[in-house]
Amino acid sequence: MTVIHDSGTVTLFVSAGIYFWFQTVMTYKMWKLQLNSTVLFAIRIILASLYTVAFITFVAPDRIALKKRNQSSDGIKHSIGQWRPGDPGYAIRIVGDIAEWTTVFTLGAYFMTFFSEFQKITISVDCHEKQQSTGDEYKTGNAQYTTLGSNGDSDREDAKNE
Repeated sequence: MTVIHDSGTVTLFVSAGIYFWFQTVMTYKMWKLQLNSTVLFAIRIILASLYTVAFITFVAPDRIALKKRNQSSDGIKHSIGQWRPGDPGYAIRIVGDIAEWTTVFTLGAYFMTFFSEFQKITISVDCHEKQQSTGDEYKTGNAQYTTLGSNGDSDREDAKNE
């Protein structure tokens, strides 16, 4: 079960790291075109850098601590999920755990930087009933659609199809 957890963790964090750096480069390019602010670019590059350092800091100590624990001849009888202060590699494991949680919180903080950009998006949907043929006539009906403005309000309108 540990292998499944570790492979899922690495997949998530590596993919997120790649995405963060890609998005940071895009933010830089948009900043040069004056479509994003300097503050947003600075926040994203700081968070992407912190994320990368925290990720490396949590993966490396975890492997080192596990190796120390497995090489120990102290006859540890409890499971790997139950590290104790006297276990070999325990202190290194704590450093890795702190870095892992730093990575998680940085991931959340990075996604929160999109809030201001998403407020600028307007989505509108125009729906029409499919026309049904009844001989020479076409039958249509009323359709409703919702337009979401930049302030999050919805404007509901009835559209009469003719």
